[in-house]
Amino acid sequence: QTYEYVHTRDGGKCVLCHSNELIQLHHIRGRGKHLTNDINNCVLLCFDCHHNKVHKNNKHWRPILNNYIANKKT
Repeated sequence: QTYEYVHTRDGGKCVLCHSNELIQLHHIRGRGKHLTNDINNCVLLCFDCHHNKVHKNNKHWRPILNNYIANKKT
């Protein structure tokens, strides 16, 4: 259910590079017991952005991804 909502919200594309190849669900603040699959904690990222950008420099990307979510809230 979360994946389908996030996939629709994010247009089926990586929110950073807009690729639609090898799309993955990324949890912005990790998967703690209260945030596991909250739609406001998830974005779509392609494999490259997920593993080669975000996971290597989470402190840089977390505010950018949180801002993306904030702008998507209705």
